[in-house]
Amino acid sequence: MEYLDIVDENGQPTGETVSREEAHQKGIRHRTAHVWIVRNFRGEKMQILLQKRSQEKDSFPGFYDTSSAGHIPAGCEPVPSALREMEEELSISAEPEQLTYIGKFLNEYEMVFHGKPFRDNEVTFVYVYQGHVWIEDLALQASEIDEVQWFDLNEVREEIRHNRERFCMPEESMDILIAWLEEQKKIKAEQEAREKEAAAKKEALHRQEAIRVWTDELRNMTEFALKELDETCPLTQLQKVQARILFRQFVCDRTSRVILFAEGFRLEEEEKIAGPIYRQLMGEVFPEGCELPELVRFRDLCLQGVCRDGLFHICLKQLLGSSCRANAQGFASLADGLMAVMDKRIKTYEKRREQLRRSQEVRDNEPPPDMDEFEYIDWVITH
Repeated sequence: MEYLDIVDENGQPTGETVSREEAHQKGIRHRTAHVWIVRNFRGEKMQILLQKRSQEKDSFPGFYDTSSAGHIPAGCEPVPSALREMEEELSISAEPEQLTYIGKFLNEYEMVFHGKPFRDNEVTFVYVYQGHVWIEDLALQASEIDEVQWFDLNEVREEIRHNRERFCMPEESMDILIAWLEEQKKIKAEQEAREKEAAAKKEALHRQEAIRVWTDELRNMTEFALKELDETCPLTQLQKVQARILFRQFVCDRTSRVILFAEGFRLEEEEKIAGPIYRQLMGEVFPEGCELPELVRFRDLCLQGVCRDGLFHICLKQLLGSSCRANAQGFASLADGLMAVMDKRIKTYEKRREQLRRSQEVRDNEPPPDMDEFEYIDWVITH
């Protein structure tokens, strides 16, 4: 015969015990433990595992009930009792830390089953178990359960509000579960928002540092090219300004995507990286408000994208005037040499990018480690 602790409204034992039969004959308050087994099905909806009570049960035979539930024997605590019921009814072995306490409620009613009055007066402790459960792996306790089945949580909650033809679980228990899930959803959303904000700050710092580093590098490249050009053919101050604009336009155009891939940014963020670099570099040699006709012409040509790729050394020779034409072959070689250096660097970064892409594809096409059977099937379906 099973004995239960008589408890107060808070579920605290009074020191007295009562048999299970007498407790339900007289409606003497005792304790039970409910465990809700839940899963987020494919990330789309919450489901609960319900057990169909055996036709031999003394209450609600043939009805679907809480995932796992049972009386707490005299002298026992709720968590060990809940774990034992899961093991006996469903063959699920779990550790205490895998159960999350989410609340308790007073369950009191009086009905007739099998022609006998049944009075229930329980303080129920409610827990959640979120371990992965595969129905085919369960060994059900035949004397207690006919079958188990996954149900949509919201659909079950809506149905029990209108009728009790299939389900017998207390509404209070479901309300506690739903409230807890909503709170977890809120906590998760807040955590994701914090992580997103932290990632945005990190990204902004990364972008800022990338702009600084690449601006310095591109500035150094153009100054080196300008020095080589000036040594080959002495330039006027205006020609130096023009050449500096031309070189910086060239290296900005040639390296904008290299910068993106080197720093791990997305293509749609090109303006966030290349734009500030371009504006800073060009602002240094083409200050705002400058109206010299020669520089205005350069500005218009740069904005039109004339000074790019194969046109670079042609633009260089034409725009710098007669002194440059005298050394056309030398300027062409200098421009081609600069382009060759840039192409080599671009190919290096493209090779690196391809290696990263392939390694990412391998990771994406392999299931994550430590995946159980249910997770693996979900992964196959979604991939």
